[in-house]
Amino acid sequence: MSTNRKVNRHDFLRHFGLLSAGTLGGFILGRSSSGSSLRAEKLDGSAIFRECVDSVVVIHIHSNNSFGAGFCLDRFSFAGKNTSFVVTADHVTDGGELDRYRLNSEAAKVVSHSAKVSPIGEAYSRDGPADMAAFSCDLDLTPLPIAGKPPAVGESIFTLGHPLGDEFTLSSGIISGYRFDGSPRMQITAPISPGSSGGPVLNQWGEVVGLVSSYKQGAQNLNLVVPASELLALKFRLHALARTISDENAHQSEQAVRGNRR
Repeated sequence: MSTNRKVNRHDFLRHFGLLSAGTLGGFILGRSSSGSSLRAEKLDGSAIFRECVDSVVVIHIHSNNSFGAGFCLDRFSFAGKNTSFVVTADHVTDGGELDRYRLNSEAAKVVSHSAKVSPIGEAYSRDGPADMAAFSCDLDLTPLPIAGKPPAVGESIFTLGHPLGDEFTLSSGIISGYRFDGSPRMQITAPISPGSSGGPVLNQWGEVVGLVSSYKQGAQNLNLVVPASELLALKFRLHALARTISDENAHQSEQAVRGNRR
């Protein structure tokens, strides 16, 4: 049975905050180790939208007529080409059924702010209990920077998503608390509706502090977010999966070449 309990920011940082510097080697965070932003000036809402909207996508799952948001978590060379990797809430992907949608835009598709369309690609990693999933796509997306430190309670944040089908909608609110409900969660006051899930939660520097996960029915502005530390963990697993797939493809190619030489 999950326990929904409130935790303070100190406990959150201690248990669920940043991974060690050694573990984070190779990933660029939005903030320095001191917690200060690498960007000197805070951004207003219009600047946040301009800088971040092209990294956000709409995810359509045709089999159950559902949709949600996602954003570019990373972009690196995969299977011989530069590939964008999108992260979203696991429940947006129909409970981990992405295998059925790979490379089939009739079953599911990803749409960018510029209206470019891609099927869901091959590389795929998920964490159902934490409500996260990631996959590759053919869109040319820029990864959003991940904040190096969780925001304080009361700090302003923004969300970018598609509430009730209103695509690429910017909303604002504050961090209202930290909770543990089977997995670590941040609580925000920014309005959330169906279609918001999977979208980024951004601080005033345009850095990702979390991913929209859920809202509580019947409660006003009681919305839960997967924290950035969980996104980093998924990012590591995604890299490991991509390396495994690339190694397997290389091995199969090598075996085929050897077979042709016989």
